[in-house]
Amino acid sequence: MRDTIVDFKDEILHEIKGFREEIAIVIGYKDHIEDVDYRVERLEKFTKIPPISP
Repeated sequence: MRDTIVDFKDEILHEIKGFREEIAIVIGYKDHIEDVDYRVERLEKFTKIPPISP
């Protein structure tokens, strides 16, 4: 039983570590992503390309 609990805890901690790494990457590129979004919106407006609906 104890090994099962320890294995489960390790799995959870591994997932949390992965989420933290992903968040750090997104935060690091946040300004770049926002800039690209702004540039795409301007290009769509200038070229009269309709935006893609989500």
